[in-house]
Amino acid sequence: MTFRLPTLLTAAAVLAAAPAAQAAAAPALAVEKHATTVSTYGDAIAWSSYDAASGDYKLMLDRAGRIAPAAVARSRTAFDVDLGTSRGGALVAVYSRAGKLYEYVVASAKERKLAVAVAGAKLSQPTVLAGRIAFVARAKGHDSLYLRKGTRGVGAVVSSSPAISDPDLSGTRLAFVATTGAGTLHRVESLRVQTLSGAARTVYQARSGGANAADIVGPAFDAGGTHLFWARRNIGAGSGNRYVRLTLASGELAYAIGTDKLYSASWIRAADGFATALIGADDDASAPGDGVTVATTGPLAFTARP
Repeated sequence: MTFRLPTLLTAAAVLAAAPAAQAAAAPALAVEKHATTVSTYGDAIAWSSYDAASGDYKLMLDRAGRIAPAAVARSRTAFDVDLGTSRGGALVAVYSRAGKLYEYVVASAKERKLAVAVAGAKLSQPTVLAGRIAFVARAKGHDSLYLRKGTRGVGAVVSSSPAISDPDLSGTRLAFVATTGAGTLHRVESLRVQTLSGAARTVYQARSGGANAADIVGPAFDAGGTHLFWARRNIGAGSGNRYVRLTLASGELAYAIGTDKLYSASWIRAADGFATALIGADDDASAPGDGVTVATTGPLAFTARP
């Protein structure tokens, strides 16, 4: 259900030097000119498609193999889209545009602006499930994570950090990444999980250092909310790239081989693995290159070492 917009993917030379560790196991859904995040829910996958002629992005939806643009206005930046459900169980996509939050109901092809505002803040990275919404509000160089359980108001601040990314909701929990030292060689990304009414705890960390930039990519709960999946990407080290599965009840971690070409990931189900956006050797976050492949990994064997 979640997305990833990494902070250090403009280093095209670093990417070119590091070989891909794993290729997509299934045929590509799309090859895009610009880097794009992906999000999943059920049999649906969403991503952004750049139109070079107009200089903006379309929101794309794949529903059980049928791919088409969503009936929403285009965006000057890639959509920070998250797929989830309304309070009534309908498939919806949420995203931001110009610092405001929007919801698109897939079945009716209707978009509406959400009545959510934080004074002086730019809103982004919404996530939704069963009508509950979490989102990031950035003001004065600092991020606050809000959780709205009802249908009105802005909700409550559940975490604050210099940088927060990748929030994802299950029926009972909220996951997100808090970053310290952003933009430095000693950046630390902490994956945190909390119940909808409890305090957050750190379940995993990725520490950058030396020539290696470490990222946590795409945390997403499975459909039953019993596991949390994400990817660890090491840019520069050339090793240690992993897909990770956390069993929430026991705290057990399991690992599958990943890739340093991963721009974005979102767990689907065991039979399909992750939806991924894999970046080309000459591509970066802001300009066309070899293309960005949107695909699925297929089943993964969580038997690798950490």
